[in-house]
Amino acid sequence: MVHRTRERTRLRVPSRRDDAEFFGEARAQLSALVGEVRVNAGTGSILLLHPDLPAEELDALLSHSALFELSDEPAPPGKALAPLMAGVSKLDRAIAGMTSGAADLRTVLFVLAVALAIRQLLRGNVLGPALPLLWIALELAGRVATTIERDGAGEGPDREADSDEIRDLGQASREPVDP
Repeated sequence: MVHRTRERTRLRVPSRRDDAEFFGEARAQLSALVGEVRVNAGTGSILLLHPDLPAEELDALLSHSALFELSDEPAPPGKALAPLMAGVSKLDRAIAGMTSGAADLRTVLFVLAVALAIRQLLRGNVLGPALPLLWIALELAGRVATTIERDGAGEGPDREADSDEIRDLGQASREPVDP
């Protein structure tokens, strides 16, 4: 059961999605019990309109149906994006492999976003495309930095010396200069 109001109940049967024969049979059987039934095989959805039938009675009728088993548990997350995510992950690994781990997909996207932002700035499109692209680049940079901190990269004696040098340069730039 996906959704219910006093007069309507929406059921979803994802395991039978695109099964026109099943949904035709479901419409025939449920119409005899409830009244108006709308089915959509493409989405795996059954809409029951029951203005004169209380929800408790409908549940009792549906529990005896051999069409499906009722469950109040939410459906597991869809897998619609799984192929896309697998492709993105594969691309990320390929980039990391080609660069010996020096870059990944986020790094490439960061560089691309900065390059596109610069291009838009040079065209005079500051508030339109350039600003959002720079924002995206900064978000990507923050995620890269978070990943580096989480993974422990950037630690060790060489990295420590670099950060000390950066701190020293920062101090030097704030010291007064004698004329």
